[in-house]
Amino acid sequence: MMIRNVPARCTEPEFRLFLDSMTTADYVLEMPKTRQSKCKGYAFVEMGDPNSLAALAAALWQQSVPTRASTRALKIHPAELEETTLIHVKL
Repeated sequence: MMIRNVPARCTEPEFRLFLDSMTTADYVLEMPKTRQSKCKGYAFVEMGDPNSLAALAAALWQQSVPTRASTRALKIHPAELEETTLIHVKL
């Protein structure tokens, strides 16, 4: 899923701590950065379990990162998956 309105000065470790407080499930976090190494204002979270992802999305909706003074609420969107090529292997 895509998480928008992440504060620009929010660091990846800081955002991970915030996500860890919302879920105990394993996830992969990707936070694109600018040339100055600041957050671009959004992040992507992937989880293997769709139910855990849905629960995290519900927990994050309209929340803000507590360690930042930003009052802008987080917005959750489905992430657009890149086209992948599947390789079929005969066993």
